[in-house]
Amino acid sequence: MWIEQRGEVVIINCRVMPNAKKSVVEGFRQERLCIRLHAPAVEGKANQALLAYLANVLAVSKTRLEILRGEKSREKSVAITGLDLQTAEQAIQSAMLTPR
Repeated sequence: MWIEQRGEVVIINCRVMPNAKKSVVEGFRQERLCIRLHAPAVEGKANQALLAYLANVLAVSKTRLEILRGEKSREKSVAITGLDLQTAEQAIQSAMLTPR
């Protein structure tokens, strides 16, 4: 499952592809949300770009996001506090239709 709710935390399982022309939610692949990021995978820049991009897509503060697993991997789990599952799913679906 690419998204789940655990108490007051929503967890998004994603696959990140750095060095893209622009940051965009590409779709779903193997139970993960695929996100292309403009940032390179150097010195944590892709991780920071992922958190900033998801915060923008979900319309929440970047401080409410945290990478739980996969800091040095393309496959990551990101926790978002204070957001419900339905709102997160709708925001992600909208982002797939309109690149940011």
